[in-house]
Amino acid sequence: MSSILAFLQKLGENAHLRYASSDELQLALQGAQIHPSTWSTIMEGDRSVLETMMAAHSNVCCGLHAPEDEDEELAAAV
Repeated sequence: MSSILAFLQKLGENAHLRYASSDELQLALQGAQIHPSTWSTIMEGDRSVLETMMAAHSNVCCGLHAPEDEDEELAAAV
């Protein structure tokens, strides 16, 4: 599993690999010693399947920070 993470990191860091043809990507996957059954998942970019395979979950957190009222800021500055 760590070989998959290492490959995905390399894929994100290397622009040539990120935009490689499918043949080039397959050669890179083979060189990374990743099991062929995982190749299609990586090549298709199926994030949800990769998360399931690696027992990882997306942590998405959304939040809003409402600015304070401008009148309060001006009063505090005086």
